[in-house]
Amino acid sequence: PCNTVALPYTENFDSYTTSTTAATGIQVPCWSFIPTGTATYQTGSYVPQIYYSSTYAHSGSYSYRLYGAGYHTLPPMPTSLDSLELTFWDYTSSANYALEVGVMEGTTFVPVQTITTPTSTHMEHTVYFGTYTGTSRIIAFRNYYSTSSTIYYSYHYIDNIDVHYLPSCPRVLDVHSTSASTTSIDIDWLDQTAATQWQIEYGAVGHTIDSGTFLTVSAHPYTVTGLTQLTSYDFYVRPVCSVGDTGAWSFKATLSTAMCDNATEFYTGDGTSTNNQGPVNNYYKHTLTQTIIDSSELAGIGDITYIAYSYNYATASTKKTSVNIWLQPTNLTEFANTDAVALNPTTAIKVYHGALNCSQGWNYFPLDTTYTWDGHSNLLVIVQDNSGNYDGSAYVFNTTATTDYKYLIYYRDGTAGVDTISAYNPSTFTATTKYRYQRRPTMKLISCGSACQAPVVASISNDYESATITASGNGLSFELEYGTSLVDLGNTVTSAT
Repeated sequence: PCNTVALPYTENFDSYTTSTTAATGIQVPCWSFIPTGTATYQTGSYVPQIYYSSTYAHSGSYSYRLYGAGYHTLPPMPTSLDSLELTFWDYTSSANYALEVGVMEGTTFVPVQTITTPTSTHMEHTVYFGTYTGTSRIIAFRNYYSTSSTIYYSYHYIDNIDVHYLPSCPRVLDVHSTSASTTSIDIDWLDQTAATQWQIEYGAVGHTIDSGTFLTVSAHPYTVTGLTQLTSYDFYVRPVCSVGDTGAWSFKATLSTAMCDNATEFYTGDGTSTNNQGPVNNYYKHTLTQTIIDSSELAGIGDITYIAYSYNYATASTKKTSVNIWLQPTNLTEFANTDAVALNPTTAIKVYHGALNCSQGWNYFPLDTTYTWDGHSNLLVIVQDNSGNYDGSAYVFNTTATTDYKYLIYYRDGTAGVDTISAYNPSTFTATTKYRYQRRPTMKLISCGSACQAPVVASISNDYESATITASGNGLSFELEYGTSLVDLGNTVTSAT
């Protein structure tokens, strides 16, 4: 019902000084929304509104809160959308709160770009409409809950809207790493133009742009060399479209080198949801956690030399000073009840003893003992905390949702030295509280082996006088050893290709 707006179109919502819970919400002139889902989530506080909070607003104290699921539309633009781009800032409080930007064609939403914003972080996004071929001039946000179609709400706080004509040399998007070694990072990005040359700037995390190291390259992906092992760097990229026409710098991408060359990593999830239960509990003193990893998830990993956890708390924690970690093969695919699995003295390997103190982001811990996975069993990661420290609200870790009960936790608020977990049989630990969860800590197991990794045994079948082994690996040929049960490795060897 509104006239078109002039370009550039900007809105920071700071000219509004009230928010509302009325059914219609307070709408910016010519903004509108189309709700989806049940009526329960489309009335009262669930409608979009101007929201007062300097925490959620990127600038000032007001932002536009998308709450109930649905489509949220801007005023009509004065020209075709394929000549425009949108920039805005987003803040969200959960990885399950999802957001897309696209175009409304009548009541049909046409997605253009999925927005990914780290939890509790302000992030600027650019949406390029140059690929849109339709005739609509209505830009829209789609707000939804990512893991359940029956939950009809999702919080996003958007701010500093700016719709403008595409520059002659648009900035690149999605700067990311395709791989890394101990001294190099392979960097790539998404182009919005036909540029044949790009500038890369990189430097220490938090460095001021234009103060880092500069490279000019004519192809990508590009390998940036001469870096320091297990170190994070901030990267920026901009296109050079022609002489005198250089695009703006990309948004910052923080990328890291590896702890070893030829690294193979298994990780248990995306590291976005937060929870304070593990791998070491933050509210109670003596903690035992057990995590199941399926064998299919470990395909290709060699000898395990590092374990890593994703910590998500601004203040570093230094209280987990006495932690034991075991790795143990298991045939469990999930925890059927809340009973812990006993440590098996024959197969459990104590791979780490020491501090598990963490700072924001991924934290890597070298194993005291290299662990050789057998290639076919599921794996149990057992973490025992004997620090005896009460951490209050600290020690928040990222977790990942699972469909099975793959995570078990025991804890007891007792006295150090009294509630000690038996070194070889944690299932006898008398826990005040014990839980199983359909989630597990976001973690990595890293193999720092050679480029020639151990093969993965997929299956073994046999009849009365033969056995068939199905395996995969990157070798040109393979050696097979067999012998009577419990034969020592190296005593009976048969080569096979």
